[in-house]
Amino acid sequence: MWYPNSSQQEPRATHERAWRRVELVPWEEKWRTLSPQARHAFVTQTKSPVHQGSRSTYKVRPNRFPPEALEELRAAGFVELQADGRSGQLQNVVVPSPVWTFAHYLRSLQRFHLLDPARPSELQAYVNTAFAPAGLVSSISQVMRGAGLRGQTNPYEVLQRYVVSHRWPGWAVAGVTDALAQPIIDALRAPEAPLTLPELAERVKPDHPMELRATLDRLIARLAVFEDLRPQTGEVVFGLLPAVREGLARGAVTRNRPVLLPCAQPREVAAEGGWLVNALRALLLEVAAEPPRLKQGGQIFSKEEERLRAALGPVPACLHNHFDLSAAKQLDQAVYWTKHFGFVRSGGAHKEKRLHLSERGQKWLAAGVEEQYAALYKGVGVLPGPEGNEDYLYYGQEDWRFLGEVVRVERAAARPRLGANWWEASAERARDLRTALREALETLVAGTFYDLESVLAHLTFGAHNPLLLGRKANEVQVTVRGRDLAPLEEELEPAARLVFATFLKDRLVPFGAVQAGVDDAGRPVVARLPRLDAYFGGKVAAADMAGAASGEARVVVQPDFSVTIIGLNPAVAAELAPFCERVRGHAGEGALVLRITRDSVVKAVTHGLAASEVLARLQRHASTPVPANVLREVRDWCDWVRQVSTAHLLAIRCPDKDTADRVVSALGKRAERLTDTIVGVAEDKLTTADRNKLLKHGIITNKVR
Repeated sequence: MWYPNSSQQEPRATHERAWRRVELVPWEEKWRTLSPQARHAFVTQTKSPVHQGSRSTYKVRPNRFPPEALEELRAAGFVELQADGRSGQLQNVVVPSPVWTFAHYLRSLQRFHLLDPARPSELQAYVNTAFAPAGLVSSISQVMRGAGLRGQTNPYEVLQRYVVSHRWPGWAVAGVTDALAQPIIDALRAPEAPLTLPELAERVKPDHPMELRATLDRLIARLAVFEDLRPQTGEVVFGLLPAVREGLARGAVTRNRPVLLPCAQPREVAAEGGWLVNALRALLLEVAAEPPRLKQGGQIFSKEEERLRAALGPVPACLHNHFDLSAAKQLDQAVYWTKHFGFVRSGGAHKEKRLHLSERGQKWLAAGVEEQYAALYKGVGVLPGPEGNEDYLYYGQEDWRFLGEVVRVERAAARPRLGANWWEASAERARDLRTALREALETLVAGTFYDLESVLAHLTFGAHNPLLLGRKANEVQVTVRGRDLAPLEEELEPAARLVFATFLKDRLVPFGAVQAGVDDAGRPVVARLPRLDAYFGGKVAAADMAGAASGEARVVVQPDFSVTIIGLNPAVAAELAPFCERVRGHAGEGALVLRITRDSVVKAVTHGLAASEVLARLQRHASTPVPANVLREVRDWCDWVRQVSTAHLLAIRCPDKDTADRVVSALGKRAERLTDTIVGVAEDKLTTADRNKLLKHGIITNKVR
């Protein structure tokens, strides 16, 4: 804001960007003597320039004011009646220039309404108006350093995170040496607050009134105390921000750790094996059956995506509504993890790239269920670092692959020295946090469903917060999504909830370590599964790893060429899918119906599957003898397929059969009789030697134009 003759004025304090306190003092006492009607009329009806030196004249007609209020304002010197330029009569109400600063101050308080809990606060607008930027940063830095918080100097971030906190007044008072600072804050915490200056003086009882006003100014400069107009009377009042008062009221109540709320019988539960694991099986089966086409950039074609989404099956309602899972995300995640684990590879001709099942993917798909989970958990459980990890994470991502969230927790006493191996320190941090999360989740009884909200509240409460690593808040430095958190309960608990919620939603539930569902009221519930220990690198019995998918699958081949696979073990489906078409069911539903057709058998043979292998797989996995008609037809379809080779031939057209005979005689084995008068040569063109041989047989070769 520009101020005239600013070079000749005294320096302004941090909070005096818009008005000087010394210019307000002469009018404050007069303002308190006015009636509420006069105050309201002045604030709402008068107009005046913002700063001294303006040549603009702001005039208001007298009929806009109640007569008593107008006379009261005139007597106190807040307004004057100005004669009209034409008639010379007193017809305009103007604010005299000495009152302009005070008028601007009052209208600003009414516009910002900082102490009115019924209206949205304009704290940032107030700070932009009333505070000099450089001075504001300096004041904030002093308060933050006094509270033991460093690196938090962005004024707008501090406004949103700390100034509205119930801790801020205490931090601000700690840096003020005035004896009245703490009594003022205590008085403004009373239910009767906000208070006028006389009301505040009555409670604080200062030795000198000016001492109280000076301390208030210091607290205002440190954003601990704010001013506003009392809505009913228009008096200037002082108080704490409504958010601060609410926080102080909550802080006065003793908090108890929320209890876990078990759910005896969920209304709906998702697949016990984890939606991502089932999606990986279904996707790989579909890729094995018919490799999807890829664009030049490596993306799957839209039509192929529709087919793959259908193969993955519908998304359960409980996962869609409460765990942010859609059909598109299910496919995207399945494709991402298949590539991440190396289960697929792209290949084929340049103009027709396809996504093929890799050797690693074939082994995983054909492995036992418990081995499949073990392989996945080992893949996501690799500690940060390049060793044994082809695509190790970049600096700053920490343990994202395992947690699904970018979070870093560092013990203050364990910070790596200068020159220490960053990867070793990162791996050590990951181990500490994994241990804390595992210990927190072990409080859940395996197999029991709990209300998700109660789980998040219970596991992140106070000293039980796993981000603390069993230490005090000031003994760790927590960074979530690149943002350093202050060692405060109100910041660490929401951060831990975010980490846990993402961990459950993006890792534990998809990978089958935790089962999700909803209760009768439609609230999300979760249950810890035995596989959770394996996710954290522990040993789990094979039966617990396999879960509901344990046991052999039963395969029934019907005379109508349908193949029914009963059971969740995907190893059988992995071998039968390449020469079958899916009719209904999905890999995670416990029953899958395939059909053998001539097209599916031809496709399998085209992709290199031998006829003997097709019949061997069918007979090996069938739980009952394969119908004779099925064996016969499959064998005939396989034998029906023939392989041919293609080649470019140079055609030599002859006028008659005798000439063609002489061409074949001249060129020998290189010539191939196509018709009575056409001879083919497997060359792009005839050489000079070939032409000479033909010439000896009386044959002249001419080029076709």
